[in-house]
Amino acid sequence: MSLCWSLSSQAVAIAHFLGFQAMISITHPTGGDPQSDPDAKNLFQVMDVPIQGSVMGPGKGIVTNGKILNLSCVDRASAGYQCSMVIQRSAQTVIDSQRGYISFRATAEEAGELVRKFHLENGKAHFVSSDGKFRIVGEGDSFLLEFKN
Repeated sequence: MSLCWSLSSQAVAIAHFLGFQAMISITHPTGGDPQSDPDAKNLFQVMDVPIQGSVMGPGKGIVTNGKILNLSCVDRASAGYQCSMVIQRSAQTVIDSQRGYISFRATAEEAGELVRKFHLENGKAHFVSSDGKFRIVGEGDSFLLEFKN
């Protein structure tokens, strides 16, 4: 297992490389001010899917066909917002632990469905972490989720 992380205003973006899959987490360190960095909260807010109850608190989730991408964000109240993305190795993904790089590119068919699961800005799904290492961009038949260390 390899790890890559980025610290920015107390928020932590970590990539875990687990062989046939990778996980990206956006969280706040224990004891950190959950309002100090808005990345996880902003990602939660741009997801245009219903809030569901969970053991960890109210959350939102987006899962692709075949579960190649599973994105979930949760509001843990006093612990702040936390998001995680699990990406399975496939023809649509790149998982490169040596470069600290993870990407998921949707097929044209599923891209439109994924784009509609985000609040759009000028017809585009768009999210970039405050440190610029994680991003989601989508428009029409194009959708990309990417982490670069």
